Amino acid sequence: MKKIYIIAIVSAAICGILLYSFFSGYEKKTAMTTEENQQKAEQIVVAAEDIAAYTELTEKMLKVVTVSEGSAHTNAAHTIDEVIGKITEREIVSGEQILTNKIYETGDSGTSLSYEIPKGMRAMTKNVDIEKNLAGYMEEGDLIDIIGVDSSGKDKKEVMLSAVKILRLGEVTNRGEGKVNSNITLLLSPSQCIKLANIEVTHVALREKTDISD
Repeated sequence: MKKIYIIAIVSAAICGILLYSFFSGYEKKTAMTTEENQQKAEQIVVAAEDIAAYTELTEKMLKVVTVSEGSAHTNAAHTIDEVIGKITEREIVSGEQILTNKIYETGDSGTSLSYEIPKGMRAMTKNVDIEKNLAGYMEEGDLIDIIGVDSSGKDKKEVMLSAVKILRLGEVTNRGEGKVNSNITLLLSPSQCIKLANIEVTHVALREKTDISD
């Protein structure tokens, strides 16, 4: 009879050890799985609301969410700081990932000249016949003075616009004795656009790169 009790006690002890090992291992496995899942997660930036095309991104339009590693788009932004102030190329719906290749810095050409125009300014193109001493030497970003004649009929040349920035230069062609630009696109205020529309451009003068004085 004692032998039976001893066997029962030993069996119970073995079962207890086995059960303890099983649950202990299960808890460790569960903890490891949870830790691995946390390590395999990543944060991405998504739209917190519907955002229209050509909109400057602000913090309130955005939020950060956690997703499984590898599930985000390869161009997804991971921090809000890297996208604030940039311009959307198209409409973005609420919850959609913010893709870094679909937003642009102000001043970045992107797919359109309009990305280079600061708020409140305009781009305007004028046909010109720039003399050979400047054609081929000017570059986009240079500052120039526009010398012209007012359309009122006064045959008097004067500086009509000062220190205006070149956004685009037209094709350089050979006409007469030397190279000339066929047209020029300038960064202007709305009032400067009206002024440029009413003058006949006769000459331009290239300025030092940082000289913005009148």
